[in-house]
Amino acid sequence: MKFVLTLAFTLLASNGLACSVPVFRYALEHWAADAYQIDIAPGGPLNAVEEALVKRLTDAKPTNIKVKVIAPTATATRLILKHPGSLGQPREVWSAPLTVANVEALLDSPMRQDIAAKLSAGDSAVWVLLECGDKAKDNAAVQLLEQQLVRLAETMELPKLDEQDIKNGLVSVPDEGLRLSFPVLRLARDNAAEQVLIHTLLATEPDLQKEREPIAFPIFGRGRVLYALVGKGIRADNLGEAAQFLIGSCSCQIKEQNPGVDLVMSADWQKLLKTDTLLDEALPKLSDIEGLKPILVPLPERPSKPIAALQSFTVSSAIRTSAIAISLLIVAVVGWGWQRAKRR
Repeated sequence: MKFVLTLAFTLLASNGLACSVPVFRYALEHWAADAYQIDIAPGGPLNAVEEALVKRLTDAKPTNIKVKVIAPTATATRLILKHPGSLGQPREVWSAPLTVANVEALLDSPMRQDIAAKLSAGDSAVWVLLECGDKAKDNAAVQLLEQQLVRLAETMELPKLDEQDIKNGLVSVPDEGLRLSFPVLRLARDNAAEQVLIHTLLATEPDLQKEREPIAFPIFGRGRVLYALVGKGIRADNLGEAAQFLIGSCSCQIKEQNPGVDLVMSADWQKLLKTDTLLDEALPKLSDIEGLKPILVPLPERPSKPIAALQSFTVSSAIRTSAIAISLLIVAVVGWGWQRAKRR
């Protein structure tokens, strides 16, 4: 396993796909959330109120949903929320009658607003503890989370940003604009306002519904769940591995090759994003550049065999790209089962 990871990271670095931006920050600035499917299952012809609610969902922005009216399947019109197609065959996550309250509960909730606010303000990840209902277990899990995450934030070091990555627009803040911070939120399973969030969290992995232990979810980027830590899996070494991934600088430019599942979020991330003066730096005044003479730079001579050079570059690039893809596939297949077993 260690050899495979080393090989993959080496190939990524040697081909210029690695960058110095931590995964959590790159995801926040560049990873658009995958869209959830909302099926409207009519109980018959839609009435005026139902049509207005369908329009409310269809026009809802900004949010990562897409709406489709399907053939009648019930006696009363229902909302059916399905996982993004990026997870394979879309499966039902949550369903409810088509009402004003359920439409609004699907689109947003107080905890999702809190998560979006913390992430856009610069927190590295928000850890949500889904309680099991056993007070002693829930309190112990929260205490461990808070103690260990504070320790990690105090002892870990963020990678130093490369100036070229800043110039290339890979990150909108300098080194001092990044911070290590892992706030913890508690979520009761019977919280009526958060049922959509609870169902989507439990649907991020296929066997979480049956778990009756506290479950910790690290959420980063634009509302992306890294994975779940269940019961005894909520321990120092697993928290450290999650934190190390989130602050690491490697293949974060390729979203599909990184772990995680997006949540339904209604947030204008570009507006919420806290940017540094790098993006707001004033342009020079006209008076500052008046009288400046243009600098003439001689152009290099044209190569004698441009086609051959291009063909050589294309072939070598294809070989490197194939090697990267194969290495990452091996990492995904081998690492998925190993990590999943370890987190429980």
